[in-house]
Amino acid sequence: MILKFSGAFLILISGSILGWIIAEQYTKRVQQLQELQMAIKVLDTEISYSSTFLPEALIHSGEKSTYPISFIFKETGKNMLNNRELIFSDIWIKILEENFYYNSLNNSDIKLLKNWGKQLGASHLKDQEKINKIILQQLKQNELIAREEAREKVKLFRYSGLLLSLLLIIVFY
Repeated sequence: MILKFSGAFLILISGSILGWIIAEQYTKRVQQLQELQMAIKVLDTEISYSSTFLPEALIHSGEKSTYPISFIFKETGKNMLNNRELIFSDIWIKILEENFYYNSLNNSDIKLLKNWGKQLGASHLKDQEKINKIILQQLKQNELIAREEAREKVKLFRYSGLLLSLLLIIVFY
């Protein structure tokens, strides 16, 4: 009897935790899109007003944000300083692909960032400012979509985890 209650309790807890973990991904995506916008604004300021070179500007942007966004910016800057043979876009895309599973961004966000990286590394200062404004607008749009998704799905997954675990308990016991 105690074994049954222990098993039921473990199923209930694990189902609830799983629902919370899935729901948290939607919340984290909104936060990481906000972090990206802030990091790109800092990068734009560093390049435009301080005339900082791109690798140093990336590192400064990374220092002002939180993980995993900070890691992407700092690693790109460090790789640019250490490997002069590769161009920014190649390093940026490589870092984004390597760190895809460590963040909550979806494929459309990553695709947007890859396109930004391809344009940013191959343009002049005035063009970079325009590119940064465009990416900020697109990230803001993605953030609004992500907020709406989070609003709809966070409660759904939290309750679904709990209810599905209760269903399993009823079926098996």
